[in-house]
Amino acid sequence: MSVHAMIWFTDNSRPVSRGYAEEAVAGDVTMPKRALRSNDPVHHRPSRSGTQRGLALIVSICVGFPLALAAATGSLAIPHNDAWSHSKIARVFAMTGHLELLGWNRTALVGQIVVLGPLGRSVVIQQVFVACLAVVALLASYLFLAPRVGRNRALFGTAVAGLVPEFGLLATSYMSDMPAFAAFMASLVLGDRALRRHSQLLLAASLAVGMWGVTIREQVLVVPVSILIIAVREWKGRPRLLAGLQAVALVVVLAVFEQWRRSLPLGDSPLLRLDLTNASTTLLEALTALALYLLPVALLLARPIAWSVRARWAGAVSALVIFALTQVLPRPFSRNYIDPSGSYSDVFLGHRVVFSAPVWTLILIATSISAGLLVGILVEHGTRWDRLTATTGILFGLGVLGQAAAGQLPFSRYLIPAVPLLCSVLLATRVGPRRVLGTTGLAFMLALTVALTSNALSYDAARWHTASGLQSQGVRATDIDAGLEWLGWHSDGPARYGSGPKGAGGLTTLFHDTRACYVVSASPLPGLETIAIRTYRTFAVVGTSRLWIQKPTSC
Repeated sequence: MSVHAMIWFTDNSRPVSRGYAEEAVAGDVTMPKRALRSNDPVHHRPSRSGTQRGLALIVSICVGFPLALAAATGSLAIPHNDAWSHSKIARVFAMTGHLELLGWNRTALVGQIVVLGPLGRSVVIQQVFVACLAVVALLASYLFLAPRVGRNRALFGTAVAGLVPEFGLLATSYMSDMPAFAAFMASLVLGDRALRRHSQLLLAASLAVGMWGVTIREQVLVVPVSILIIAVREWKGRPRLLAGLQAVALVVVLAVFEQWRRSLPLGDSPLLRLDLTNASTTLLEALTALALYLLPVALLLARPIAWSVRARWAGAVSALVIFALTQVLPRPFSRNYIDPSGSYSDVFLGHRVVFSAPVWTLILIATSISAGLLVGILVEHGTRWDRLTATTGILFGLGVLGQAAAGQLPFSRYLIPAVPLLCSVLLATRVGPRRVLGTTGLAFMLALTVALTSNALSYDAARWHTASGLQSQGVRATDIDAGLEWLGWHSDGPARYGSGPKGAGGLTTLFHDTRACYVVSASPLPGLETIAIRTYRTFAVVGTSRLWIQKPTSC
């Protein structure tokens, strides 16, 4: 069977595996294996080599291609977005053996720094390490999905996770999202195996990987907690006792780590305050983001013409509601990455247009259609939740909403672990797949991902190299404002609000030694003298955009 056939997933022959995962929850009606197979258009499963080729293709597209773009544009050797602090902390740790935080690492972060040791002094190695963890995340997603939905649909779900628009950028930067996602899925897979086999060894391995993930981002804690809840509840006798002891050990390790982490200076621990408005906005933004992420699944499975009237009405109303939300929410897909002006537009100067108004409207319409189709599928066919997926999903959702209610700002990238969880539920729906539409959905997401990734990598490199050119001409690095990454990387102190002067974009106030006598901007800024204009490729190899080098009269 060809690689193409491996990924366009006509087979769903494997039902939910035997054991705890096969039991119905939340209204699920479990059907016998023979009945399940009778609804599938293709009863065969792909060969092992075919599955491997499919996974290799997915990894090549979702990780290999962004990595090649990063290398070609010169972005692989420079920090990106908030990762300026992560990279700088890792570099200092590699050279001195000391953790020196910078006031810009709201997540735990330590786990992804310590494991690199002396290798962390190289930004290239840091980011290649993250790319390797992105591969781990994809492989673990497949291993989680395969027992639940069959190999072919597991490949499809893995491709959906890898084509989340933020994935390529997160896989090529030292941000904590991809290491946390890899730990999340690896811990989940090991825990899944432990629960099926009643294995204490696999349970310990799952908890160890999960705890490592917690030292990167606390969000990962939901996985070991979910696994322990099920183990302690369902196991009997000595296995339950041993699982309880492992739970106690996890709590002790977690308490010790958290106490130590909070003792570190400049740890940027969150200030908690009740903010229900932020929680409600986060919920709405999460719905739109997940609807976009799951567009290929919606197109693969939906058959509105065969639905009941109730399902059609539910889908139509949902699509209209989501489209209305995209028109009223300031940022329909939360902060940072999916935006008409490109990724993390908050941290650079000036304004640019990556997606024209018609293209952006098309993205919003596609999101709304996806939401309507997904709701219609759920109303028409119901859901199949196994206990691990349900428990993890519920705790994950509560964690994100709790974070928002506590006054923090969850970003859309925080939702990536939810994609394999939701795919495991949706792809278990017993309907014949629509190959052409499923392929169209994947192609749409691939185009969106490539556009965002290539643009951000090209723009980041252009800003950095333009500022480096000024530096080579004798300008001090701290006299240049080329965006957050440049300011943070070249400052000799931590990030403190109000410690520096207010520059053209306001980010200079974070760094005490920045003067911003030269500004690198995506568009001309008022009140500044333009001294040069540079061009760069808008999408890495095509298109032409400009950067303005400007100087305030005060300098």
